[in-house]
Amino acid sequence: MALVDVLKSHGVRVKGNAVHCRDVARAKVIIAANQQLENVARQFGGVVLPDNPSHQNRIEIKSESSTRKYIVSQNKATGEWECSCPGWCMKKAGQPRKCKHLTTMKKALEMAVPKKQLK
Repeated sequence: MALVDVLKSHGVRVKGNAVHCRDVARAKVIIAANQQLENVARQFGGVVLPDNPSHQNRIEIKSESSTRKYIVSQNKATGEWECSCPGWCMKKAGQPRKCKHLTTMKKALEMAVPKKQLK
């Protein structure tokens, strides 16, 4: 995803490759967070995807046991990290949601993207 698109998705005013003067400080924070997210994605063999209306900081990762791909992302409303794998989606009654992807990645994700970054 192009950096200009990342900035625009966070409401930064961009014209061409120039950031509006009132948005420069916010743009710097977003760029730094995006670089950290890219590093986490590379560390786990994934790629960063654009935000969507309900989730941000989305990373597509490959399954270790099949050819499937899953998306690890941060819920915009709650700030919680989620995964699209069956382990996360098929929650057992009375037990918290969990999956091996988030178990492995969560610490790196939380260090790279603080909850206060939420929109």
